Formats: sequence, structure tokens, C-alpha cells
Amino acid sequence: MSNGDRNITWLPPLFTNAGGADVVVGVTADSEWFTKYHTVVSLSSDLPPSMLPLVQPGYGGDYPTARNLIAYRLETTGLPSSLVDSFPFFEVVQLAFRSSGFWAVNAAAWLPNFDFDESFANILLQFTLDKQHSQSDRHLVAKYLRKWETDRGITLLRP
Repeated sequence: MSNGDRNITWLPPLFTNAGGADVVVGVTADSEWFTKYHTVVSLSSDLPPSMLPLVQPGYGGDYPTARNLIAYRLETTGLPSSLVDSFPFFEVVQLAFRSSGFWAVNAAAWLPNFDFDESFANILLQFTLDKQHSQSDRHLVAKYLRKWETDRGITLLRP
């Protein structure tokens, strides 16, 4: 299917969201990812909320399951499963932490799979300090944040 000057290969639906809509992604030959709902949207510039269920059990779930889900869809379309390495998984995690506690907690288990920067670490710190989240959720995120700090030999400034 041609979309403007891009030739996007659309994969079978990743899942059907709670609203009953299929969540579909596609990829170009130069590994640029897109999704379509009402319009075609590049995942490299504006990740839509429709990608959030990737971190939710029953849809994508844990990181290996989500990777395998996309790799399988690539294979069934005749594309190399190695293209999964170019999928913007970390952007899904970032969106989850910008969206709500529900999505953030689901995405927290994905954190060990990424080498994030101090800017994102500060987002995690703010999550751990925000009492609107349950203590167990704050502790879960704090566990990954402490590991990140220990691995780098730094400690983020806390109030």
C-alpha cells in the first residue's frame, strides 16, 4: 500500500483494543514505523495512545511477549523478524509514564530492557514521589530507578 511517497507494509493487527478497534502498525523499507486509525501516523514523531496496550497483560504484556508479537507479525507478512529491533518500544514506555499510573505500572517491568537517560530517570523519580500512586507502585518503579542509579554510580537529587 502506498502512502504518499512512502511504501508501508502493514502488518496484521497487533490486538483489538478495548473499544473494539484493531491496532495496526506498518513499516517501510528504511525501518520507519507507522500506525493507522483514522489517519496514518508516524511512530517516530507522535506515538498515539493506541500503542499503550502493548504494555498491558492480555494485549502485549511483558517486553519479550510484545517483541515476539511484532516479530511474528513481521514474519507472517514476509518481512524479516529482525525489523522488530527498530520498533519504538522505549517510546511506548515513555508515553506510558506521561499518561497515567495504570500505564506506567504496566510499563515499569519493561525498564530493565532500556538504557534510558537522566531526563527519563527524573520522570521515574517524580513518579516515585507522587503520593497519588500506591505505595507498591511507587516502590516498583523505585526499584528500577535505584538499579539505574547504582549501575551508573550516581544518585538523583531528591527533596
